[in-house]
Amino acid sequence: MAQKDSGDWRAALNKNLKGTGYFVSQTDPIQFDPLEYLRWRNTDKATTQSTMKSEWGRWLQYFRGCSIQQLRERAMAAPSMNSSIIATYLEEKLNAERLKRKNIDRGVECQASGISQRTRASRKARSVAFKEPIFSTTNNKTQTSAVEDLPGNDNEDLHGSNNDVSDSLSSTQPMKPVHKAVAILEADFLSESGSEYVDSKPSSARSSLNSIDFHHINHLVGPGTTSSKLSTNDRLTLDNIDISKILMEARMSLIKKQDELNDVSDLLNQTEEGLVVDLLCHYSQRSSLWLQSASYPTPPSTLVQNEDTYTQAIVKGIIFSVVCDLELLDHWNRDPLPVPLGFEEVYNPDYFGEYDGFPVLLVEIKKPGIMDDSLEGDQRRLPCMQKLMLDRMLAAGVESPKVVGFLIKRDRCEISVMEIEHEALYVVKLVRVFGLPQNNLELGLLCPALGPLKYAHEIVSSTLNSIKTRNGRQNLKKYWCRPSYYVKGIRIPPE
Repeated sequence: MAQKDSGDWRAALNKNLKGTGYFVSQTDPIQFDPLEYLRWRNTDKATTQSTMKSEWGRWLQYFRGCSIQQLRERAMAAPSMNSSIIATYLEEKLNAERLKRKNIDRGVECQASGISQRTRASRKARSVAFKEPIFSTTNNKTQTSAVEDLPGNDNEDLHGSNNDVSDSLSSTQPMKPVHKAVAILEADFLSESGSEYVDSKPSSARSSLNSIDFHHINHLVGPGTTSSKLSTNDRLTLDNIDISKILMEARMSLIKKQDELNDVSDLLNQTEEGLVVDLLCHYSQRSSLWLQSASYPTPPSTLVQNEDTYTQAIVKGIIFSVVCDLELLDHWNRDPLPVPLGFEEVYNPDYFGEYDGFPVLLVEIKKPGIMDDSLEGDQRRLPCMQKLMLDRMLAAGVESPKVVGFLIKRDRCEISVMEIEHEALYVVKLVRVFGLPQNNLELGLLCPALGPLKYAHEIVSSTLNSIKTRNGRQNLKKYWCRPSYYVKGIRIPPE
């Protein structure tokens, strides 16, 4: 009877649901193992965190409400899919990829070694053929000429046969060992960093600033598909201004210039009312301040020269749209950034948001009218600060941390993300550069900003979850870090 019941629930399963085949292929009694389910699904890292948790939860809810008592009891006692199980699965998958890559590299190395050995043997055989006679008699025995040892005549002699000529050649001229070439693990990351430093030991006192890759820029855009409509439930209206119409007109103007623009982010097909409202309400609540700070045609010199006023009027709306619903402690007063013990440089960013002592969002601001020389300092200092915060989180056991950086250069905002995916290689990825609105006629500039801001929000949120679930004893990537200063006291960066 139990087997009949088992067959009934198998037949009743919806074959169109994801993961149905896992339960259909199970033998009685059915086992609710979330780790085995992840292995069967073979999902990638991008969909594991959110999709798999909800998918496994739906299956548990389904079996807990079925008519078979044994299945209900097992489903009630089944474990949920937590971050620890997902981390174990991702680590297994990463180890499998490493083993596969190692086997591929080993095969290429062996192939190259075999080619070099055959080449050397061929050259030696040719040299012997020209120096010695073709036939010679010793003790009434005819010895074979070295010409017969050439490639193509007898391949077995090239691989260690008992041929006399091969033995004499190998004894007189031993082969040099083949040295393994140093290469970066992933060929997709074309880095300017030297391979000597990438493979240096963790105890090296060299500065890791050389491993920050400023040249590899990955132009990311936010999620979304091509669309020309803002699909929100209601039209957004603030202070008698139809925000939906303004954003729609801005989007239509971008569509007309698709051949002139690169990597245009399109998020208008998403129901992101919360992000749009949070982004615009900060400008509408204190509209007089930011309108005055950039009035047309010439801004007042007293306001433009005051960086704090520019921050309050223009920049805070962008930052608050990312961190308003996150558990971050704001530092707006140029508080000192926590640096390693003995670090000789003091960093005071214009803003950084931190959770439990781990800054995850850094902002550097330069007001309009500033000289170009001042911009270069912030552009170099921001990746250095991101690198320090990455090392801080890795040392504390945070898995796969990322640090978001905002570089406000006059009336433009540049969003970047730094992460370390290989040993000692800190990669800065440019997310997007967009213009900041200076008056109520420039609200359309917020249209291409929606994608980068939403992406930055997701990165900060995922890093916060990693900080909350960190475990220093289980972190396997601490050795990836490199110190950010020289032992002898040379300042980094030099002034």
